[in-house]
Amino acid sequence: EADPETAAALREAMAEVSKMSAEDIRASLGKMASPSEDMLSQSISEALRMLSDADQGVLDTVLERKDLILEAVVQSGEMTEADAEKFRKNPAEWENELKGIWGELKRQAEGSI
Repeated sequence: EADPETAAALREAMAEVSKMSAEDIRASLGKMASPSEDMLSQSISEALRMLSDADQGVLDTVLERKDLILEAVVQSGEMTEADAEKFRKNPAEWENELKGIWGELKRQAEGSI
């Protein structure tokens, strides 16, 4: 099961990444480093609403962009470089982590409606 800090960072990243081009993602990495509490709260609420309606296609998009998501999480300070390196060396493990977080987020989102 994913730790709460990583899951929180990924909620925002997954919601945004599923709508963005690779160029947009790279441009926004710096902004994700220090979101305000209000901004983060709004993003989480929006992400939960979106997740409750999300289908397999959204997860597929997240998995396609898993490398960019990993870098965004590292840049946000929610994951150490050492942990990120472990996932870079074993992309399947990072994909499994994302799937686990996705499943947990879906359950939370469906329970919050």
